[in-house]
Amino acid sequence: MRTGPTVMLNDMMTRALRDDSTLVVFDAKELKEAERRSRETWQRICDAIKFNTNIRELLLRDCSIDDMGAVVLSEGLAQNNRIVHADLQYNNIGDAGASAIVC
Repeated sequence: MRTGPTVMLNDMMTRALRDDSTLVVFDAKELKEAERRSRETWQRICDAIKFNTNIRELLLRDCSIDDMGAVVLSEGLAQNNRIVHADLQYNNIGDAGASAIVC
C-alpha cells in the first residue's frame, strides 16, 4: 500500500466529502508543490469543505495559495458555516483573492 503526503491528503479529502465526524481539523500541510499550484487541488478542497458539517479548523498555512486558489476556496467557505478558524498565513493571496474570501 502506498503511503505518504498524497495518500494522506486524499484520505483526508475522502473523509471530508463523507462528512466524517472524526475530521474536525483539515490540515493541508502535506500538499506537494505541484499540487499547490493546481486549480484542481483547490477545487477538490473546496468541494470537501463545501458541505462538511464537522470541520472546525482549516489549516492552509504556507500552501502557496494565490488569488485563483483563494477565489476557488471562497466558494466552499461561503457555504460552510461550521469552520471557525482558517489559517491562510504565508500564502500569495492578493487583493482579488482576499476580497473573494472576505465577501
